[in-house]
Amino acid sequence: MADRTDIEDLGSKAFQFLAKSYELTGGMESRVTHMDKVGAELGFEPPVNIAAHDHLVQEGLIRPAGMGGEISITPKGIARVEAAHS
Repeated sequence: MADRTDIEDLGSKAFQFLAKSYELTGGMESRVTHMDKVGAELGFEPPVNIAAHDHLVQEGLIRPAGMGGEISITPKGIARVEAAHS
């Protein structure tokens, strides 16, 4: 079981992943990016990238947008990023 520090760190990494997804898609639900591109731009190791991706999908902030790791940001994800920047 993950300890509290691991969970808090995942939350921070997941938000970084969400914010980068927002940036790469221009904050548009109709645009697609790739989870590996998001992680690479953030310098995430693959296990961290996968955990952040999976967490955001479970929260409904991003969704799969095709085969092989393509993702799009959801309206809920867009709102979360925009609220953090206001």
